[in-house]
Amino acid sequence: MLNELLKKLKGSAARLAIGLWKRGYVFWVQRGTVFLLLIFVACYAAIYFFDASLTNEHAIYSHIIIVSSNVFFGVVGVAGFLVSLQIYQKINPFKFSSAQELLGHCIDLFEDAIKYKCPVHLLTLFPNPGQFDECFNLSKRKHKFSKLKEQIALCVSGEIPGVSVNMVCLDGDPSDRGSNVHDFLTLFYLSECDKIETWRLEAHKDREDYIGDAAEFKTKYLSGNNLSVTTISPGHWSDIRSGSQMFVGGYAHEEAFLGTISFDQGKYKFQGIDLGGDDITAVKELYNWIVAKYVKS
Repeated sequence: MLNELLKKLKGSAARLAIGLWKRGYVFWVQRGTVFLLLIFVACYAAIYFFDASLTNEHAIYSHIIIVSSNVFFGVVGVAGFLVSLQIYQKINPFKFSSAQELLGHCIDLFEDAIKYKCPVHLLTLFPNPGQFDECFNLSKRKHKFSKLKEQIALCVSGEIPGVSVNMVCLDGDPSDRGSNVHDFLTLFYLSECDKIETWRLEAHKDREDYIGDAAEFKTKYLSGNNLSVTTISPGHWSDIRSGSQMFVGGYAHEEAFLGTISFDQGKYKFQGIDLGGDDITAVKELYNWIVAKYVKS
């Protein structure tokens, strides 16, 4: 499927690939620069301690020269190191591979849309990653599903001019056992529930409770005048359920991500890459083509 996508959008895919290559190239340049800086600092330190061990009449002048040089070079080196880290954080694509990180990027999209008062576009099976936080009160989770709910409610309410939500996801009702959404939530639950302590799982929740919460979420939050929902054709879910990958992604103004979701032997697997900035144009074209593919039979 990926080869087909790249052939369909040669220009956009090429720009995206070149952008990622440049990011990787600059990353290695920055890492090499930092490495050289560390070596030079170590060399200057060695020279200083060697010179300090000398006991001759010119030692004091040597000390002044070397100390001054060290201070100057140290300031420049630290500044260069900090700038290198900042550049690396901005240009190096951040790869992520968990439902929690996917939830975090969905939150970033809505925050970006609210900030710039623009539409947010989201392609996913169902916006539930991270819901275990609410259902089971999991610890050591950075992102909260309640935050995503607040953002969705704010965006679809019409309170912020220019903000709307265009969502593409599986069709059906979570509470309908024959629907694609119910099937997906069941697989997701079975794959992820092993992360929950057994006593908590047995004492508080089970699969149908989890799916019931998802149904309540859809009824309460995925409705509104500023929400447009397009469904994925049912045939594509059959492929995903059998182990094929499905593309997911989203974009707003400056934030974007693309990735794939699959179920390998029943285990939920996600791989994504954080994009944005100059890549937005290419992401939009790729996103629109992917959506057009999934809404067709």
